[in-house]
Amino acid sequence: MKRILLLGATGSIGSTVLRSIEPYKDQIGLHGATGFSSLQALEGIKSIYGCRIASSHDDIMALIDSCNYDLVINAIAGTAGFEYSLRACKTGIPLALANKETIVLGGRLALDSASPVIPLDSEHSAIDLLIKAHGRKNIDRILITASGGPFLGRGKDELKSMTAEMAARHPTWSMGRKISIDSATLANKALEILEAKALFDLPIEVVIHPQSIVHSMVLTKSGQVYAQMSPPDMAFPIAQAIVNALGIEQTAYPAPVLDFGSLDLHFQQGPQDGFVGLAMRIKDQKQSLKAAFLASDEVAVEAFCSHRIGFLDIFDIVQRTVEGFEQRDLASSQDCLDCLEEAKEKARSLIG
Repeated sequence: MKRILLLGATGSIGSTVLRSIEPYKDQIGLHGATGFSSLQALEGIKSIYGCRIASSHDDIMALIDSCNYDLVINAIAGTAGFEYSLRACKTGIPLALANKETIVLGGRLALDSASPVIPLDSEHSAIDLLIKAHGRKNIDRILITASGGPFLGRGKDELKSMTAEMAARHPTWSMGRKISIDSATLANKALEILEAKALFDLPIEVVIHPQSIVHSMVLTKSGQVYAQMSPPDMAFPIAQAIVNALGIEQTAYPAPVLDFGSLDLHFQQGPQDGFVGLAMRIKDQKQSLKAAFLASDEVAVEAFCSHRIGFLDIFDIVQRTVEGFEQRDLASSQDCLDCLEEAKEKARSLIG
C-alpha cells in the first residue's frame, strides 16, 4: 500500500485529490491530511481514512518531517503553501505541486532540492507529458492555453462594474474563489507563465481556448503541434500524477472521456498586454519581481473582494508594485518571505 500526505485537504484541489484516489483505495492510502479553513471537514477526513491530521503550523511541519509516506501533495492555495513545499523538499520524497506559488517564488530552491517536483496544474502537467513524449531537444516552444475566464470579450467599460461574485463564476472550471478571480483577470495565466519558465525554460506563447479541453500544446522544431486533451476536470492530471509518481498502473478514470461526436474547439491569439504581458516581461528577470507579483496580487484581490477597489484596479496595483520594485536574487526561503512582506506593504500603500 502506497501512502500520501495531502497538504490542504479541505480546499477545492484537496477535495479533488481525495476523489482522484478513490478508485485506487486498495493501492493508495491517505497517511496524513492538513487544513486551516475547516477543522470539522478535517475531522471528517480523519474518520473516513483513519489518517493523521494537522491544522497548526508546527503540527503540519512535524507531519511533513515524519517522512512516513511515499508522496506529498501540496494543494494549499496561495503563498501560504510556500514554506510547506520547501520543508517537504528536504525529505527527498516526491512532491506533487498544485501550489504554483512555490515555483514562482522559490524557483531553484524547490527545483534543485532532494525531492522530485511533479506539476499538478492541468497546463503544466500537459506540458510535462508532451515534452517527455516528444523530447525536449525537439521542442521549439510551449503553447499554454487559457480559457479567457468569465469576462472573455468584455470591454473595459463593462469590466469596471464587475463584482467579485461575477468574477468567481468561472465558465468551465470549478475552483476556489481566489484562483477564479485570478482567472478572470488572467493573473492566474500570468503565474502559469512564470511557473512554466522555471519548470521548462522554453519559449512560451499563450492561446485563448474557451472550452478548456486542450490543456496545453507544444510546437516542435519541425513545425508540428501536439496537444494534450481531456475534460476540464482537475481529477485527470491529479490522478495521472499520483499513479505515475507511485508506480501504479492507471486503470481507473475519474471522469468521462471526451465525446468526439460533439467536440467543438476554438482558439485565438492570447493577449499581449495586461497580466500576461507583465508576466512575459518579468519571466527572465530577478526573482524579487515575481515575489512582488504574487504578493501584490494577493493584496489586490483581497481588496477587490472587500469592495475597496474595482476589478480593473487589481492589475493597476500589481503593475505599479512590480514596476517600482527592486530587482534582486532570493537566495533562501527567508529572503523569499521577507520579499513577500515588503511587496505586500507596498501594494497596501498603493490601495490606501
